[in-house]
Amino acid sequence: MNTAITKAQFLALIDRTVDPSYIEPLKTGNGYELIEGYAAIAERVSLSADRLDTCCFIRTAPAGSYSTVPVQFYRQNALAGAVTVLAGTIVSYPIGNRQFVTQQDAAFGGGDLETAFVIAQAVAQGYEWNILGQQTAADGEVIPGQITDIERLQEDPPYGDPTVQVRNIDPATGGAPDSLDALGSDRGMPRFPEEPADAYRARIARLPHVVTPVALKEAISTLFAPYGVAPTFIETWEPSFVGYWDTPTANKAFIYDDPRPRPPTRGRFLGDDLYAGAFIVVIPVMQPLSMRGMCYDDPARTSGEWVSPLTGGRRASSCYDITPSSESPELLVGCYDGQDTEFNGLIFGSMDLLQNIKAGGVAFAYVLAGT
Repeated sequence: MNTAITKAQFLALIDRTVDPSYIEPLKTGNGYELIEGYAAIAERVSLSADRLDTCCFIRTAPAGSYSTVPVQFYRQNALAGAVTVLAGTIVSYPIGNRQFVTQQDAAFGGGDLETAFVIAQAVAQGYEWNILGQQTAADGEVIPGQITDIERLQEDPPYGDPTVQVRNIDPATGGAPDSLDALGSDRGMPRFPEEPADAYRARIARLPHVVTPVALKEAISTLFAPYGVAPTFIETWEPSFVGYWDTPTANKAFIYDDPRPRPPTRGRFLGDDLYAGAFIVVIPVMQPLSMRGMCYDDPARTSGEWVSPLTGGRRASSCYDITPSSESPELLVGCYDGQDTEFNGLIFGSMDLLQNIKAGGVAFAYVLAGT
């Protein structure tokens, strides 16, 4: 919840509460570094308490993410010549064996003693992989970053230079536990594959609000609101659903054997599963969330045209013969018969939500508009 207290704030508190005649001589002489150490410990304790508070509530619990860090490979001499450290090399912070896997190749030229920085990703989700980078002490001493070991070195040519070492200058950031999934699992509502975090958060938060039509409408509207669409909620007893014989109003008519290939949701016979205690949810056409399908003659000319303006989701480029390693924030790799996996997760999650909060014995139908 971002209520952690920093080291600077603890030191400011000490300045306000401790007799200046005691604290000021320590700052210009010896001993203040011990107080700074206590403040640093208090900062870590405060951060731990803040993270615990954040992870305990559905509204703020993180959905899980991997820490990433730029790392650099170096060597003492260039006797081995040109060598490439391959993606998939495992480096680590030895205390606690916190491992990271490189995501790109890092190349030594024939006379190079160091490579460019490449991104390494933590092997698991969690705060503990957010480790420190290079720091400078008050006396000017440079304290190296915490990634110092190579657990598995992959090179081209194989075993091209076994003397290679690794370091990080910047800290590793972005790691967080999947506390949201744990909270949902505690409620017997596990997350569906590819279900968006915001949709899952809304689904498990709506669980106590049950049974009434108002609650159902509010729950389903809340779930889809972040994606810029408003589902239609239809109760089957409404005349506007079953329609009227011989009405001159087209959108309220009941048309026997409607010849249209995609007849509207309304104007239908009441079947055995809908004539009593039932409702229908119609999901409008949505912009892609994570569409893996491809289309011929794609009109997009820039990567920005693959991003959905309303949802912020993406669709795959229609570029054939590109490999998964080419995927990036700008390029989503597609495939034949690909589906929108995130949309599927949203739909299954919303159906599960309604199944959990509706009254017993009430049936419902899910309709995707345009299908």
